[in-house]
Amino acid sequence: MKFDPAKDYYATLGITRTATASDIHQAYRNMVSKYHPDKHQGNDLEDLARQKLVEVNEAYEVLSKSELKSAYDDARWVAGSRTNPPPSSGGNQGSPSPAQTGTLRKWIQLIALLVVTPFIVRFARSPRIALIVGIAILLAWFGPRLLKKLKK
Repeated sequence: MKFDPAKDYYATLGITRTATASDIHQAYRNMVSKYHPDKHQGNDLEDLARQKLVEVNEAYEVLSKSELKSAYDDARWVAGSRTNPPPSSGGNQGSPSPAQTGTLRKWIQLIALLVVTPFIVRFARSPRIALIVGIAILLAWFGPRLLKKLKK
């Protein structure tokens, strides 16, 4: 079966990307009972209910089969929809990416530097010791970055 990566099948069924197979099935059953044409027979919304039921059936057909679901997730990711990234391989689901980890590490180091520096200056007995400690902190902070740039 072909699927359209531009369509959000998860939203059609009212579920999240992390929904289990039983969640998908339950959501499908709820939507079918809500939009079934027999419920809207003779009503102004009958055509709209039929169209919605076709969308719900299409979404269920894609999301209920694991190989189609993974292909759909990958296609949505490649198509540029960053709202539904594919599940990560391995057991580290929910862990930050390497770029996020590097940024987080830099912020933690900066906060630690800002918190620790006043204590070091306070307990340094002379301005000369405070200057030496400050230089040591700067070297510890910028040294690895400078070495990395020099290696390039």
